[in-house]
Amino acid sequence: MARLCSRTAAYLFSTILLSASMIWADQTLKQKMTPPADSLARVNLRIRVPLARDSACRLVVNVLDSNSRVIRHLVDYVSPPGNFNFYWNKKDDSGALVEPGYFRYEVNDCGVKKGGKLKAELMKWERLSRFEIDKDTTGFLLELMADSATVKVEWFNMRKQMVGRYYLNEAMRKGLYHFNWIGIFDDKNITLIPQLRPGFYEQKVIVDDFIYTDTIRFFH
Repeated sequence: MARLCSRTAAYLFSTILLSASMIWADQTLKQKMTPPADSLARVNLRIRVPLARDSACRLVVNVLDSNSRVIRHLVDYVSPPGNFNFYWNKKDDSGALVEPGYFRYEVNDCGVKKGGKLKAELMKWERLSRFEIDKDTTGFLLELMADSATVKVEWFNMRKQMVGRYYLNEAMRKGLYHFNWIGIFDDKNITLIPQLRPGFYEQKVIVDDFIYTDTIRFFH
């Protein structure tokens, strides 16, 4: 049965991560191309890039504020031809959430420049929680910066079918929590969640009114 980690463990993890100035991993290219769970946010944060050319070429996508300053270098890679959708996670290059408002994006495709508008809206628990995949322990870290949050975790296969669900039906206190996907050791300070078959899954961590979406892979 899954167990909530103790305050002692939360304090130790907080000490370790806060000493690193709360630096969280940037989006991967796959994450930048994964739409947010909310349909309105999906439209407001989507950057459509049709690449009508015959060969691969450097593609650069930047997000700018109202003063035309680049605040996020979103994409910079050699892209093949095709139609692509990129999604901004409302963070600047330092990893901090921007203030709500309107922004612009600029696309440079082989020297051809295009642009458009974006709108950033923030939910309560988007401001009051942080999420990070923990590569070393095949789990994830969730920090709550206020009391009273309910947490759910849902897994979907690549056909968008739900294959697992974990739910905490009690309010969680402020602190840093460590969840582990694979219960192969006895550690009472770690929250264990159901084991799935090896393969790729879409994982949704739902904190009250906000959803963190990521693609994960089980090896065991």
